[in-house]
Amino acid sequence: MQNIGQRIRISREQKKLSLNKFAELLGVSPSYLSNLERGNTKNIDLDVLMSLNEQLHLFPLETKMNSNNEYELRLSQVTKSILQLNQSNPAIASFLLSQLEYGVETFINSSMDRMTHLSKSMHN
Repeated sequence: MQNIGQRIRISREQKKLSLNKFAELLGVSPSYLSNLERGNTKNIDLDVLMSLNEQLHLFPLETKMNSNNEYELRLSQVTKSILQLNQSNPAIASFLLSQLEYGVETFINSSMDRMTHLSKSMHN
């Protein structure tokens, strides 16, 4: 458990989450999380383990996934992160979402313009 505990602590600190705040997010007591990080807990409840992985991305996918599934997984994770951020900082979540929307719209419009230009030049 020591190795996973160290990974949890390092990942939590990289995300700038206090022990108390992260324990609250996981739905566990700060003392349980502290024991987990120090390797003093022998068993981890599956729900807690899944929440840890969802929050910190501790465990890489073990199975090979095709690129479409991986893309959907990444998109789903970003969606969850923005929704979570919206609870603590709606202004930042809204800003990030609007930037994503703007970027996608700009790229699509730019691609359409290039395709139209290409089509016209092929007909000339």
